[in-house]
Amino acid sequence: MDIIKSIRRDQGLDIQVAEPDAKAAIQHLRRNLENALHNLSEDLYSKSTHFLLEFIQNADDNSYPQGVQPALEIQLLDQNMTIKCNEGGFSDRDVRAICSVGESTKKNQLGYIGIPSLPAN
Repeated sequence: MDIIKSIRRDQGLDIQVAEPDAKAAIQHLRRNLENALHNLSEDLYSKSTHFLLEFIQNADDNSYPQGVQPALEIQLLDQNMTIKCNEGGFSDRDVRAICSVGESTKKNQLGYIGIPSLPAN
């Protein structure tokens, strides 16, 4: 099954609900989630430059092919910004993770930014 269609179905999108009460409940839950995510993003990203730190963190967290030196390029030209990284690419699991709340594929893994490393001996 196409990954995007599968994710949309899992998120309750593109599903035909005949029962009016069930449809109203789904719409209410969706609005609540949208509001919660909006409030959370405003709290997390209160500084207009925080998005740049997220790109750097993502580049650090990425998986790179064997023998490849990780690289991140940020280019600003006029009002356009281009960010390039030579990571290995997204798997279906990665795509699902970025389409969900709290489902990071990097969660609780040592060595990633935001996760403390083990103390040196």
